[in-house]
Amino acid sequence: MTQLETKVINESSSEVTLQLNNAGAYLDIEKLKKGQYYLIKTEPNATYREYWVGVVKDSPITFTSDDCIGSKEIKINEGNVVKMIPRGDEHTSSASSQSLGAKILGLLGFKSGS
Repeated sequence: MTQLETKVINESSSEVTLQLNNAGAYLDIEKLKKGQYYLIKTEPNATYREYWVGVVKDSPITFTSDDCIGSKEIKINEGNVVKMIPRGDEHTSSASSQSLGAKILGLLGFKSGS
């Protein structure tokens, strides 16, 4: 199955923590220092996921796997401003849900199979 990659870029001056929210349980994925990025790999037609980025704990940034379908980059700026850079039409899907790539699935204890 084809995976889509979305680059989450920290353009703020603070370190941010990227987390996966699964039914209210948060799993740390990566800590991003200024200028660092993380690639979220998603598969069309898989389970819906919600991501949380903590820049300022009182105002977290939330984006979903649906946002990853439509965005090739998600940029986190000062003041918890998010800029989503859309994909070209050749990479879009009519699917309404996504799953994480192998790294995150591995962290959750899932194994890929056929």
